[in-house]
Amino acid sequence: MIGQAMHRRVQILRLAFQVYRSYQKIQRLQAQAKAPRGGDASMMQIDALYAEMGRDIRETANRLCGAIVKAGQFLSLREELFPPSFTRALAGLQDEVPPAPFATVRTAIGRSCGQPLDAVFPRIDEAPVASGSLAQVHRAELGDGREVAVKILRPGIERQVKIDLSTLGRVSHIFGKLPLVRKRLDLVALHRAFQNTLTLELDMRSEAQHMERLRQMFADDDRIVIPQVIPAYTRKRMLVMTYVTGTGIRDEGRMQKWHVNRQDVRDTLLDAYLRQLLVGGFVHLDPHPGNLLIRPDGRLALLDFGMVAEYSADERATFRNLVQRIFLRDLKGVFAILQDLGYIQKDVEVDKFLRDVALGAGTSNVLTADTLSRVLGHDSFQLQARYMLLVRCIGMLKTALMILTPDEEDWLDVLSTRAFPILLDVSSDGTRCRHLPI
Repeated sequence: MIGQAMHRRVQILRLAFQVYRSYQKIQRLQAQAKAPRGGDASMMQIDALYAEMGRDIRETANRLCGAIVKAGQFLSLREELFPPSFTRALAGLQDEVPPAPFATVRTAIGRSCGQPLDAVFPRIDEAPVASGSLAQVHRAELGDGREVAVKILRPGIERQVKIDLSTLGRVSHIFGKLPLVRKRLDLVALHRAFQNTLTLELDMRSEAQHMERLRQMFADDDRIVIPQVIPAYTRKRMLVMTYVTGTGIRDEGRMQKWHVNRQDVRDTLLDAYLRQLLVGGFVHLDPHPGNLLIRPDGRLALLDFGMVAEYSADERATFRNLVQRIFLRDLKGVFAILQDLGYIQKDVEVDKFLRDVALGAGTSNVLTADTLSRVLGHDSFQLQARYMLLVRCIGMLKTALMILTPDEEDWLDVLSTRAFPILLDVSSDGTRCRHLPI
């Protein structure tokens, strides 16, 4: 056991050293690129180094599983921090997590139930329907004939995560001092938030509570499906819920066969997240494509509720104000809110910042999708640990929305259109006045 723990630590530290060496090379090449006759050759080398760095992280994460996969998944969505060559190399981490052998899963389920697996589940599929970094899901049947999904933690995952978090904590203290990193985020605070979230994800009883809260939130919206927890069989390491059938959001053929309108599904998904964020204040933070199912009747099922966040009434009011500024295309208003949230440093001069992100255009206070992207990528933009997982969630949500309607060009207009009735439906104290069919 000690040998396995040491092996994991060594693998993670070796990866950190490889990343650090690539970082040093990139710094040197960036300096060369700025010099006379630096140019395209240096930029191509930088791109290749970022791609290599992404592959190194992905390969190590897929080999080790555990918390390192979650960390890699987060990095894969940070398009405002890293070039496409890096995020593309990491993209496979959203799907490429090999399952644990069924023999070990069978033993783990038996231990959680306190009796042989067959006594609880007369039928269970050996091949998982989903396999993540912390747990995997098997289709099964209860003695009364109900079809269920059994989510079981990977054997030994708690110890692996503990080792990973301890090692990543040391790495974050070192990397957090690098100028390029320190300028954009507090890596130690990020690690602390990451640790708190993963600790919750390792308790299936917490996930069961999250599911029930969201089922209540969407009880009056028949477009959303959330599995029902089976409390009698749910334990710390195992969650049993009703089995929901459907297809993934990438399955164009099945959606055409079912006559599902992709734009309707997109609107349902966006409405669901706007309602969570602006009204309910309790948010499902893991909307990657594998956690979204389309039912034959066009309804949208949400899955995997281990990662959630809760936001106060004041925070929800700030989020609503931010969406209102986006609706009005008010770049200066967006800047002010982001500065209040700590994303933009207080000493940044407003007019210069707006000129920078508008690239000197005369209409420097008009928000567009391009200027918003430049705001997020600006050197003065500093990521906040409090909202780090929400930023990750928004990145995943954006990916899912673009899969559903890839030809959409004006996403700010889509956001404004879907948010407007929700904003009208909320009273000044943040409670809903009525349910609007949006």
